[in-house]
Order: sequence, then structure tokens, then C-alpha cells
Amino acid sequence: TGDGQLIVGGFDHKLYGLDAASGTQKWVFEGAKDRYIAGALVTENGIYAPSSDGNLYALDLNGKPEWTFETQEALWATPTTNDECNCIYIASMDRHIYAVDAMTGNQLWQSPDLGGSIIGSPAFDAENKLVFAGTFGSEMIALDAESGQVVWRVPTLEWIWSGPLLADGVLYFGDEVGNFYALSALDGAQVWKIQPLPDSPIVGTPILEEGVIYFTSESA
Repeated sequence: TGDGQLIVGGFDHKLYGLDAASGTQKWVFEGAKDRYIAGALVTENGIYAPSSDGNLYALDLNGKPEWTFETQEALWATPTTNDECNCIYIASMDRHIYAVDAMTGNQLWQSPDLGGSIIGSPAFDAENKLVFAGTFGSEMIALDAESGQVVWRVPTLEWIWSGPLLADGVLYFGDEVGNFYALSALDGAQVWKIQPLPDSPIVGTPILEEGVIYFTSESA
């Protein structure tokens, strides 16, 4: 965080605020009913922690609860922020993406049933006003950021575990059988596809560093 805290969620159902320099515990939030899988999103407005109990917990930087947003299944993905509307996008295993007001937790929209659980963090395209998510329904889907309606959807050969990397108008992501895709963010058109290691799941979000894309696989 901006004030030097490290926010850590545990399998013990607790969210910790630690001094990043010393490791000293500053506070602990014990309101969740299940473990934390994904990391929390931290903005200047506060901390947004997704839990496997299906709730997103919003806290201030001192660990004080502000509001809770409930979905129907577990949350395994870090939310994504949109500063333009002061809102955040939440991906749930209940097969929906939600947009909520970051200050109040009020729901702005709920996507249609997307045909598969989402466990990767959504990507937000500020230029084209789109939100992207891969699903266990073996699709990459683009939603209108203002309404949550589907703009385009592209089938993949297997499940998508991670959220996509968005860079220069292109989405990069992998699937469960080792395919790695590059799609146009605007319309979903395939730019290229490779399979460096067949049948080796790609389950993490890629990163971009100095013009090079890096991703991991589960190959032994």
C-alpha cells in the first residue's frame, strides 16, 4: 500500500495488514468465512479482498470493514479497478462478472451467465471501454464496461484459468492444454497462436517486460 503495508490473505480465513519493512502485524480482519486464494486489490480508496466464501470485503487502510459484496460462488480472482467510474470489476465462479461502486459496494451491473466459472482477474481496456475474462467454458469474452453485455466471445481449445494480459490493443493468455493466444482486444480476431509444450496447462497471467512476453506452464 501507499503507506507501507503488505496485505496478505491466509488459508486461515484471515486478512493481515503487515508492516512491509519489519513484518510486524498492524491489524487483522477475521470476517471471512473461508480462505483467501487471490491477492487483494489496493487503491487509494481502500482494500478489496476476494474470499472463497463468495464475498468481496472492502476495508479502509487500517483494516476497518466498509462494506461487503456477495456473489453466489467462490471468488478466486483479484478484482480490477476502473478509475473513470470509481468502480471495480469482480469475477466469480458463479459464471458472472460484477461491476460495483468502489465507495458503497452497490451493484452497477451483473453480466449474463458467461457459460463457465471465472477464476482469473479481468482486464480493463479504458480506450475501448471493454472488460475481458477467460472462462471454464473455454472462451475469452469481452463485455461492455458500462453495461456488462457481451460484445464478443472467442472459443478456445480448453479452459482458461488466468486473466489475460492486455498490451497495445492485444490480449495474451493461455489455456489448459498449452495453447497461447494473441487476440485483438477490439474484436477478438486472432493475431497468432502457438503451442510450445502440448498438453501443458498455462494457468498464470503473462507479464510484459521490455517488449518480451513471459508466461509459465505446468510442464515437468
